[in-house]
Amino acid sequence: EGDAEDAIDEALEELADAQDEVDEADEDGEDVEEAQDLLDEAQDLLDEAEEALDDEDFDEAVDLAEEASDFIDEALDEIGADNDDDEIDEDSAQDAIDDAEAAIDDAQDEIDEADEDGEDTDDAEDLLEEAEEQLDEAYEAFDDEDWEEAIDEAKEAEDLAEEAVDAL
Repeated sequence: EGDAEDAIDEALEELADAQDEVDEADEDGEDVEEAQDLLDEAQDLLDEAEEALDDEDFDEAVDLAEEASDFIDEALDEIGADNDDDEIDEDSAQDAIDDAEAAIDDAQDEIDEADEDGEDTDDAEDLLEEAEEQLDEAYEAFDDEDWEEAIDEAKEAEDLAEEAVDAL
């Protein structure tokens, strides 16, 4: 429950910060329609996450909050908010790594459950291994303070973990 609440709170904070960025870009005369649509979608997902939390579906709440966070990142990319501040970049990289770690943990749980049920998990295990290797690359980039690379590698790790679950 605590993890779900934390994930939602973190995404709500990101959403508020991103909304400020989009509003500022709008005031500067930039076209922010696509970015605003992405933030609206993130808000909808966070509403769903809060409903899932109320229903005590904590895994779903976390997944929805993470998905909302992805939409927020896309919105910031859309307006070219590169987050020049190192702290924000570092935080974004850490968030991406945290998301990848959570996706890998979830995938491992799903694989273990499928394995116990006698299902063939070889393909999923291979994909999960690739995800873990990708996450190692993200850690290395993070250690080198290459935030953009850390984020890219972490997102790839998260995608691979999700593919592992889909392979079951």
